[in-house]
Formats: sequence, C-alpha cells, structure tokens
Amino acid sequence: MKQYMNKNLITAGLMLGAGLFAAQQVSAFELDFGVVGNSQMQFNAKDNPTAGPATLKFNPSTQNNATKTFDFQVNATVGGAGNAVGDYGTLGGTYAIAPIITTVGNIHYYVATTGTATTTVLAGSSGRIAFQDFTETGVVTGMGTFTLHDGTGHNLTGTATLSKITDTYEVTYNNNSGNTVHSTSFISNGLTGTGATTGTGVTLNLTGITYGGTQSDLVSLATGDLGPDGKGRAELDLTWSFNGRTLTSQTQSGGGVHRVSYSGHVVSDAHTLPDGGMTLALLGAALSGAAVFKRRLVG
Repeated sequence: MKQYMNKNLITAGLMLGAGLFAAQQVSAFELDFGVVGNSQMQFNAKDNPTAGPATLKFNPSTQNNATKTFDFQVNATVGGAGNAVGDYGTLGGTYAIAPIITTVGNIHYYVATTGTATTTVLAGSSGRIAFQDFTETGVVTGMGTFTLHDGTGHNLTGTATLSKITDTYEVTYNNNSGNTVHSTSFISNGLTGTGATTGTGVTLNLTGITYGGTQSDLVSLATGDLGPDGKGRAELDLTWSFNGRTLTSQTQSGGGVHRVSYSGHVVSDAHTLPDGGMTLALLGAALSGAAVFKRRLVG
C-alpha cells in the first residue's frame, strides 16, 4: 500500500510539471503585408556579367501623403490578437542577384478528346497545343533591416537575409515542335532565404528581432522563437506581381530597371514562452514534495 501511494504521488508530481510546461506552449504567429501606395520592388538588370551582378532593392512610396516613407503595411495576422494590422514597415538593403539558372521541363501535349496532357509525341500531333514549364533560380546575397512601426514610437527591427530567388512560368506553343510561342503564363515566384533551418525545414532568414513596445502581435513576433543570441527569429518570404517578364529578363536581358508590386509574410514558429524559471521552480517543488512523501512512507 505504501509503495502504491508513493508511486501515485511521484506520478502526480510529474503530471503537474508536464502540465505547467504545456501551459506555456504558444501557437505559430504569422503576419502578412502588402505594399503602400506606389512602393515597389526594383530590379536593376545587367546584360553583361562583367559589369557586376543585377541588384534588387525596395523603394518606398513617393506619393505625397503620410505614408511616403514606408514600403508596406500589415494587412492580416494569424495566431495573434490582430492589433498589428495597419502597422507600417520598411525593408532596407540592396541585394545582389547572381546569373539565373533555368531548368526546362518536359513538353506536354494536350489531348483534346480526354482533356488531359501527355509527354508522348502523338501521331498526327502537328498543330496541337503543347505547353512546357520553366523554373528559374538565382542566388541572392546581401542583407537589410526589416522594421515595423507600432504607431506609439516603438519599432520592431530585425536583420533580413535574402539568399534565393525563384520564378516558374509556362510557355504554350501552337504546334508540337515547340518552335512557335503562343503565350507565356505566370505560375509562381518567390524570394526567401536558404540559410539555417528549423527542424521542420523552415528557413529562418529574419534574425536578431527586438521590440521594446507592448503591442501583443509584435511581442509574439519578437519572442516567438528565440535564437542562440536570445533574440527573435522568423521566416520571411516575398512574392511579386507578374509583369510579363521572366526572371532572366528582369535581371539580365537587355539591362534596364524593372519595378513590380510585391507582398510578403513573416512566420514565427510555435514556441514555449519564457517564464523566468517559474515553471522549473514549480516542477522542482512538486518533485521535492513527492520525494519527502517517499521518505516518510517507506521509512
């Protein structure tokens, strides 16, 4: 009987400790944003590699209003109180883009009778519509400061490191030989990092996040996932609107300056909130209590 009671008490202590830890678990937090006014992502193309790499930067709005010094505005949050919606932000820095590498996919032939596609050249397929996917990838180097203004004089800041740019598009041909382009359609694009990742493979390319204000959404972002330096870290991804140009033509072909609208999101993974050691203290107390009862019961 004494051993049975002792076992229950230790189990209860462990369950109490586990419950205290579980109480600190917080869900992932996501913040979505879009451009303000006429702010843009600017590609400075270089048609000659010897002239240096193409570059990318973010231009703030030039409209004559109160938002002229900002690049973007928060339009939605997930997992928070939503009080960051409406906050303005900036993304600084100039990023260099290495020559783009293009991966060419198979040509697919449309089968009108079944509404499907096949990579097999069909008998008598001359004149049939065919399509082909292309994926472009480039290495990006550089970093800049990501800033969010909470409207009360406090700013959240972090270091943004962008290291990979991609673009996928589809070319449609009006015959099976693929020598006559009918149209080019956008599929997807993205600008993110390729550095250290979490256990789930998520890239943490917004690091050193700090915030001294009280807006709960920004507190969640700054404290959500702490790095070795004790500062926040998160995933930053950007996408831009398709303007009829492939990534190669925006960064290399013909040179020139190309500007596009963009949007993005920041995600901080699920985490355990710091509690100043209170959880460990309470757990230790619970286990110590169980140990005292053990000595009394078996003694």
